[in-house]
Amino acid sequence: MFVMVYLVNNINTEWRITFQHFNLAMVAMLVDLIMQYWIGTPKDEESDKKPFILILAIELLLAIVGLLVGYQIGIYIVIVGYICGFLLPLLMYCMISFKLDKLTFRI
Repeated sequence: MFVMVYLVNNINTEWRITFQHFNLAMVAMLVDLIMQYWIGTPKDEESDKKPFILILAIELLLAIVGLLVGYQIGIYIVIVGYICGFLLPLLMYCMISFKLDKLTFRI
């Protein structure tokens, strides 16, 4: 909730200014999701959390690198990271047989 309030208060009409605030909020949410998958899943169950944690970690790494590099080049790095975060689960669903009863959503 704090991340969303932070993001709403720092939205600007010029993306160059909003870039840092938006991606800082996304980094915080990605860290939260990684912790949720990592800690929230019982250790004794076999689950499909490792691929999702890997995808989130790739997205997090690219978002952090994009923030550190700056707007000129970082915008492209961040976009690649967000596209990977969107497309890799779809590709993994086709390539890996998921145990659908262990996921929190149904397709």
